Amino acid sequence: MPSATRKRWIEELGVADKVVVGDASSFAETLRREKPDVLVLGYDQRLPDPETEAEVARMGIEVVVMPWFPGKEDQSSSSCG
Repeated sequence: MPSATRKRWIEELGVADKVVVGDASSFAETLRREKPDVLVLGYDQRLPDPETEAEVARMGIEVVVMPWFPGKEDQSSSSCG
């Protein structure tokens, strides 16, 4: 899924103060520029390199990896009784 689409969806949820897609050439530089308190990664994402890991530790950034969630079944089609 394109990062611009993921970014838009997260912004529409209203769950973050700011949504930023990390710079592919230097994720650590993105952290230094944005100075986040929390870094949220998708279930299949990890910190990309030792430089980024070092910046996360140095800056005291909380890293949260979201769990995989396949979606809910449509409850409107179930019947009672």
